[in-house]
Amino acid sequence: MNNLLQYKIEGKTFTTTEQYITGRELKAQGGIPQDAELYLAIQKPFDDELIENDNRVNLARPDIEQFFVKKKLRFFIDDVEYTSYKQWISGEELRLKGNVSIEYDLYLKVEDGWEDNFIELHELIDLAMPGKEKFYTKKHQVESTTVQIFINDVKYEVRPGKYNVSELKSTGNVPNSKELEQVINGVLTPLKNDEFVIIKGNEVFFSHVPDGQSA
Repeated sequence: MNNLLQYKIEGKTFTTTEQYITGRELKAQGGIPQDAELYLAIQKPFDDELIENDNRVNLARPDIEQFFVKKKLRFFIDDVEYTSYKQWISGEELRLKGNVSIEYDLYLKVEDGWEDNFIELHELIDLAMPGKEKFYTKKHQVESTTVQIFINDVKYEVRPGKYNVSELKSTGNVPNSKELEQVINGVLTPLKNDEFVIIKGNEVFFSHVPDGQSA
């Protein structure tokens, strides 16, 4: 039976039966980007050893080998601390790290008196600036848009959506006693008072007294 070898990556303990391991494998196990600089801790007065991706490290030497990244950058999203092993990070990566829903916008907090920065998906942020970057989320505000409809050749601005025919009559100042018709594919189509119409924009309606009644 092979001996079990222990080693540490960023303080977390790992085990293996393999004597040698590469820098690339160490980074993959520790969740460290392949372009980050990984070091093997060496006792003073000697310098820590830089482990390149293709370097093979002997894990069977005395003591437990400890690997670490020197350049770690810390930042906050909604007061939760995160770690990055690279200086530049995109808005998309930040949203993934913070599990930010599409319903929320992401902002970078700046000094008081200045407007906070809205973070675009593909925007790159420098995490090596002085201090720890503090990001926060804010519910996305949907702009209130309106569309135009025509009732008896008069234009009205309404929000798109589902409308009861009685609501449309009220919008167009059409008496409830009159009937309302919608132009659909060039044909006037009668609408009942309890019927619903989906308004998307540029719908055309006309009203008239019920058949058999005088205006």
